[in-house]
Amino acid sequence: MVSKMSKKESKQKSPQNQDEKSTIEEFHQILEKIPPKFATWRPMIVKMLEMQKAVNSCMQLHISDNHDHENTHLQDELKELRPGLEILQGKYTLDIIFLLNGMSFQYFNQIKENLPYINPGTLSKRLKELEKHKIIQRMVHEGSPIRVSYSITQYGKGIFQLLLPVVVFIRFHNYFKTN
Repeated sequence: MVSKMSKKESKQKSPQNQDEKSTIEEFHQILEKIPPKFATWRPMIVKMLEMQKAVNSCMQLHISDNHDHENTHLQDELKELRPGLEILQGKYTLDIIFLLNGMSFQYFNQIKENLPYINPGTLSKRLKELEKHKIIQRMVHEGSPIRVSYSITQYGKGIFQLLLPVVVFIRFHNYFKTN
């Protein structure tokens, strides 16, 4: 005879819920380690937990949908993602996005001064690529001499917001290491 468990009992015994509970506990431990001077970062760290749950859900779909050993479903998705990833993987792309997100606009020489490790030729090339993909916009200011400034677009700001968890990880990666 098969016994029927209530929904509450089923949830309590589910391995997925146990994993979720341990992840929540782990994040609370991480939050306790973050020094008070970084209190403004805490809400973003909490958001990372929510994002991790969403990623885990998506990965479960991949695992359950992918019964063949060729991984064709994942390969097709990677082909679709590749163009967007290539834009963001360009050398110094993230540096430029992060810099311009915090400014109303920057002249070329200001960007060069704020990112002195970027060769001017590379900077110019990267700015053109970002403009082509509508991540930044280029504005020509009349006068003598003619000056060119750059600002981030709404699309670029959206990309920046998506990259915030990466910033949090980079800033606090030592706290996320498990023993």
